[in-house]
Amino acid sequence: MPDREELIAQLGADLRAISVGSGQMGHHFARLHRLSRTDLQALLHMMVAETVGEPLHARQLGERMDLYNAAVTYLVERVVKARHVRRETDTSDRRKV
Repeated sequence: MPDREELIAQLGADLRAISVGSGQMGHHFARLHRLSRTDLQALLHMMVAETVGEPLHARQLGERMDLYNAAVTYLVERVVKARHVRRETDTSDRRKV
């Protein structure tokens, strides 16, 4: 049976392999759907948030991606126009979309 050090080394190797494979799949998906890396990253953030039942507001997306407000606005308009996401008014605060 492998010892703890060997298991940790194997786990690290497996995590790196998963990371590389994930990056390759993301690159292929982005190219297939004509997305920039930034657009894909934003969509992934939105998807994770939606999955846990907490859709992102533009401000939150900007914070997670370290983008200025103007850049987030342009990014969101781009992915909405491409029909990858849709905007909805926040039911608890109509000022938020």
